[in-house]
Amino acid sequence: MAADAVQYGEGLMCEWVALAAGGLAGWAVRNIGGKADRKHATWRLAEANRLLLDAETRGLEMHRREIANILIGIDPELMSRSYDRGWQYQRELLASPPARIEADMASLAHKFPNYLDFDIIGTRHFVPYSETLRSTSQVDIIDRYLDVSKWLLLLSLRNGKKPHRMLFDEEDFKVLGRCMRSVRDGRLKRRIEAAMETYYLFDRTLSSYGTEAAKNDRQSFEQGDRSVRRLYTQYSPEIEYGVSLREPEEYGVYSSYVHDNGKITHTYSRSEATFEKRDYLDWR
Repeated sequence: MAADAVQYGEGLMCEWVALAAGGLAGWAVRNIGGKADRKHATWRLAEANRLLLDAETRGLEMHRREIANILIGIDPELMSRSYDRGWQYQRELLASPPARIEADMASLAHKFPNYLDFDIIGTRHFVPYSETLRSTSQVDIIDRYLDVSKWLLLLSLRNGKKPHRMLFDEEDFKVLGRCMRSVRDGRLKRRIEAAMETYYLFDRTLSSYGTEAAKNDRQSFEQGDRSVRRLYTQYSPEIEYGVSLREPEEYGVYSSYVHDNGKITHTYSRSEATFEKRDYLDWR
């Protein structure tokens, strides 16, 4: 009986140890698994927030591009001045204590509680910007370009580290200068072409129907906001015309040269009221 009791006791002990081991193993699995799950969930949440912020930031970068193109469409000089103001803000921010970043972010966050509030266009994607912005002033458009730029800049500096590439920099500014000149020169070229088209129509009509006196006095032509007059440059094989334009006021020189093979080459230059200056246009 004593032996049976000992054997029975040992059996109960083994069962208890097995149950205890199983319980500890279950607790360990649940506890370790729970920590892993919580850690994974925390990582997933942080990653989701990062991806959301990245998507919203990219959206703002695209909207900044939209606003820039609107400014260029109004006047390339507006874009250049707006960029310069943003660059100046960046220089001030880099020279300020970190508290300035948090203060400016808080101010902009109060002004724009949601990312969508940055959108100055705010209409269906197929509605022309000209219709949407009909009642929006140039000052408001410039301010929105600066606000979006400021927010992007503040985000890049918020962690206390200077980003590898700043939002405004010398290289960017050089590209801006070339692009804005190309836009300005392209517009002047089109204005000169329109003026010369009108002039040639006038010249052909005069040749066909004008009096001899009028034909002899046709060195200049004026209509509305444009005027054209023939220029004479000594020893030059080119035929040149000075083009005066108003609203906005610009001056250009239109030149044509007939080669020996009959090919005609046209050149366009930016000039001033006396037409002595020649700054050849560079357009795309």
